[in-house]
Amino acid sequence: MPTIKDVARVAGVSYTTVSHVLNNSRPVSAKTRQSVRDAAKALNYVPSGVARALRRRMTGTIGMVVVDTACPFFAELVRTTEEVCFQNQIALVLCHSYEDSGRQAAHIRNLLEKRVDGVLISAVGDLDALEQQLRNALMPVVFVDRFVSNLGADVVAVDQERAGYEAAQHLLELGHRQIGCITRTPGAGAFVAPLAGYRRALREARIEPRLHWVAEAAGLSLEGGCAATERLLHRDSELTAIIALADILAIGVLHYAYQREISVPGALSIIGFDGANLGRYVQPALTSVGQPIGKLGAVAATYLLERIRGGPQGPARRILLETKVMARESTGPAPS
Repeated sequence: MPTIKDVARVAGVSYTTVSHVLNNSRPVSAKTRQSVRDAAKALNYVPSGVARALRRRMTGTIGMVVVDTACPFFAELVRTTEEVCFQNQIALVLCHSYEDSGRQAAHIRNLLEKRVDGVLISAVGDLDALEQQLRNALMPVVFVDRFVSNLGADVVAVDQERAGYEAAQHLLELGHRQIGCITRTPGAGAFVAPLAGYRRALREARIEPRLHWVAEAAGLSLEGGCAATERLLHRDSELTAIIALADILAIGVLHYAYQREISVPGALSIIGFDGANLGRYVQPALTSVGQPIGKLGAVAATYLLERIRGGPQGPARRILLETKVMARESTGPAPS
């Protein structure tokens, strides 16, 4: 691999002159500057990122810890985040927590050891331990979707309680009264707020939420949604609608209904939670509480880059983006 000294030899200048040209750190004549650029191009010279990082005390790299990109929500979130990074010549190191707080902590430790310039996190698990780990990190952190409330870091998310309320309200307006909900385990804190919103909507409609109307999925997966649906309908076969608090779970509900020849939405209405693109292409097309996934990723990445580059030094920013029910084919009037 050619070095800066090789470029200097071909251009007929000193290697310090090459450095000044490539880093634009000192005035150099137009003729010399062109000679250096021509030599670098001829040799396919690539400047050392390590050396640049040492000079600038920045690595040009950020970390991102998400749950699982097998989930369409996180896949789209990462894609839009990476695009912002690419446009800013920043490398993105992607890590999966799989809702395991120990794995999350290990990833953050590794990212800190690699001296990334900042971290984007969709938080899971033991939030007190995460708060302590990040408070000691002394580096910019931005939470996206799932967050630690009292860390004093920027947060980009949606109003999860309101979103859960909107999902239930959509079904209530269609005449449903017996509405189940598929959530995650109690340790998956991101699902607490939408579950509370679901219950609030039912109570406002003078329907007391029943414990057996809620089932916990073992994981954010099609299999988790399918198994949770089986448990729900075994407990109460009179349910006419199910809210699944992630589109990947809702598609599992659809699969279960297809296997059991349950008409959707004729006998069972299904609404997801994300608004991921995948939901448009299943049959029937999935009604979902749409989150602005692209904006979540783009704003979070922009906030982090601003902090890294010495931008806003004031108090932490918190932006809660709006959600909207995307009515498609999987919800309909309650059966008479």
